[in-house]
Amino acid sequence: MTKKNVFLIYIILMLFFGAYIYLEIIYNNVILIDDLSLFRTVYDLQDRPESFFPFIIKFISSDVMNARPVSGFVSGCIIYISQYYSRFYFISYFFFFLATYSVFKLLKEYYKNFSLAIIGATLFGLIPIASVIQFSPIMLNANLSVFFYCYSLIFLMKHTTKSYLISSLLFTLSFLSYEIFLPFIIINVILINKEKISFKNIMISISPVLVFIFYKNIIAPLIFVNANHRETPGNIFEIKRNLEIIQFAAKAYFIDLPVSIKKGLLGIQYFSVLDFIILTIFILANIIFFRNISFEVRNFNKIKSFFLIIILFLIANSIYVFSEYTPRFFDFDNRTMAGVRLVSVILFINAVLLSKFPKIITLISLIFLGIFSLSSKNAWNYANEFNNKMFSQLKNKLPKKHYKNVFIFYDYYTEKKFNPHFVMREPIYSNHYETYSLCKRNNIIPFYGKPFYSKDKIKEVSKAKKDPDFTRFPYLIFDKSKNKIFLINNLNDYVSFFNS
Repeated sequence: MTKKNVFLIYIILMLFFGAYIYLEIIYNNVILIDDLSLFRTVYDLQDRPESFFPFIIKFISSDVMNARPVSGFVSGCIIYISQYYSRFYFISYFFFFLATYSVFKLLKEYYKNFSLAIIGATLFGLIPIASVIQFSPIMLNANLSVFFYCYSLIFLMKHTTKSYLISSLLFTLSFLSYEIFLPFIIINVILINKEKISFKNIMISISPVLVFIFYKNIIAPLIFVNANHRETPGNIFEIKRNLEIIQFAAKAYFIDLPVSIKKGLLGIQYFSVLDFIILTIFILANIIFFRNISFEVRNFNKIKSFFLIIILFLIANSIYVFSEYTPRFFDFDNRTMAGVRLVSVILFINAVLLSKFPKIITLISLIFLGIFSLSSKNAWNYANEFNNKMFSQLKNKLPKKHYKNVFIFYDYYTEKKFNPHFVMREPIYSNHYETYSLCKRNNIIPFYGKPFYSKDKIKEVSKAKKDPDFTRFPYLIFDKSKNKIFLINNLNDYVSFFNS
C-alpha cells in the first residue's frame, strides 16, 4: 500500500468516526442550554413567519449577536432556514469540520509535514478542551473564529505585503465572529519575517486591533441599541481578580481536566456495541497509519519550540485577563477555550517532537482521546435524555388547568458532580430560557419555568422571599425526586413544600 493510499484511507476513516458521532447527536436531536434558547426563535418563526432581511437585521442587532456580526449573520441564516425543517439547525456542525480543516492547513504550512498536519487535525477534533464547540451548533461562532484565524496565520507566513493585508482582514473576520483570538495579535507581529519588518507591515499586522476598538466604541453603539461589551481591558490592573484567574486556571488544568479525562475513560462502561465497533476501527486505523508515517521536521529548533510553548500558553489564556470570562473545562462555559484547544494541539506536537518516542506517545494519546470523544458524545446524549425525561415526568403531573408559572426543583449540583454519565458536567436544564423549547419538544403548553436547586433548602427559601418569581402566586412546583407537583398559593405553602 502506497503512503498516499494510507493517508487517504486514514482521512476517510477519521471522517467516518466524526460522522458517526454527529449522526447520533443529530438522530437524537440533542439540543442543550443556549441552543434551546436560540431554538425558540425557530419556533417563533414557525408560528409567526417573518421576511428574511428584517429578521436578520433584528437578529444581528440583539445584545449577544451585535458583538459578533459575522457569526451572527451565519447563525441567523441557519435559524431562518430551520423554520422549514428544524433539523437543518444541525448544519452548524459543518463549521467544526471547517475549523478542523483550517487547523490541518495551518500545521501543514508551519511544520511542512503532511503526517503531522493530519495528526494535529485529528487531535483538534478529539481533544477534551472547549468540547462545547464540537457538540453545540450555536458555537459555530468559535469555529468560524478558529477558521479565520488559522488562515490569517497561513497568509501571514507567505511574507508579502499583499499577504499581510489578507492576513489582517481574516484576523478581523475572526474577532468579529468571536473575540477569543484577539490577544493572539502578538503572535502575528512576532511572525513577521525579519526581512519584511517595517512600520507599514507592523501597522498592517496590528490593524485588526484598531478595527476592533473602532467597531466596539464607535460603529456598534451607533448602529445597535444594545451594544455588547464583554471585553474589559481595565481588568489587567485588578490584581485580586488576576490572582483569582490564576487560581481558576490552575484548578482547571490540574484538577478539572484530569478528573474529566478519567471520567471519560471510565465512560467506556456505557458504550453501545456500535460504539465498541467504531472504536476498534478507530484504533486499527491509527495503528496502521503510524506504521507508515514520519515525524521528521526540518530545522526543528528545540529551544525555540520550548519558548513557543510557553508564549502560546500564556497568550491563549490572556483572554481571561481582558474579559469577564474565567478559565474552566466544565459545562457550557468552556466555549471560551476554543483558542486554548488550538494552542494545545501545537503544544502537544512540539512536546512529542521533543520526546524520544513521539509515535508511541501520540498513538496512545489518540486512542485515549477516541474513547473520551465517544464518552463525551454519550454524555451529551444523556443530558438531552435527562432534560426530556424530566419534562415528560412533569407533563404527566400537570393539572388540566394551565398555570403560567411552573418551577422545577431538583438537586442540580449533586446530579452534575456525581452522576457517572457526565464527563465534563454537561449542561442539563439550569436556566429559565431553556423552558420554552423543552415544553414545545415535549408537547406541553409553554409556561414560564425556572429551575431552582440547592443542597441547602433553607437558603433557597430565604432567596425565594427576595425573588419576585416566587412571590407571584399561584404557581406550581414540580419536585423531580418525589415525582410530585405542588400548588403554591402563598408563602406559607412554599415553606411547607420545603418542610414536607
